[in-house]
Amino acid sequence: LAVPALQRAGYDPSFGLDRHFYDRAKAASRPVHGLETAAAQLAALDGLPMPVQIDMLKAVLGDVDTQVGAVAEIVRAWRTGDVRALERLLLDEFRESPDVYRRMLVERNRAWVPQIATCATEPMPCLVVVGGAHLVGGDSVVAMLRDSGFTVEQQ
Repeated sequence: LAVPALQRAGYDPSFGLDRHFYDRAKAASRPVHGLETAAAQLAALDGLPMPVQIDMLKAVLGDVDTQVGAVAEIVRAWRTGDVRALERLLLDEFRESPDVYRRMLVERNRAWVPQIATCATEPMPCLVVVGGAHLVGGDSVVAMLRDSGFTVEQQ
């Protein structure tokens, strides 16, 4: 819902990291696998209580300009590797709604970690691309991989 406003602000979805790495993998004839389907993403949202879904919709529609400004801050924090700022910018809103935080981040991260662990042990190197909110905080993919015995380093 915020995409048109983001595009007006100069952000182009075709330049997203997910699109960039997908295009590179396809050009190199590398296999591409999803950690989940679009249907699973929609099911996660649909599984939230209806009042929570309505509140999420109202938040998106009611504050698009603030969201566009937040994207600029997120990009700055990402480029400089400021994990604390990313955690604040990406997770504070999620944490205001425990249902959303659990369903959209924690449960999905838990489902992904075994797949990522398998990928990491395969002979062909793999690259995993997920949204930034899945990479920061105590319930992140990074934290869960570390808890599983993997060494995870910020580059």
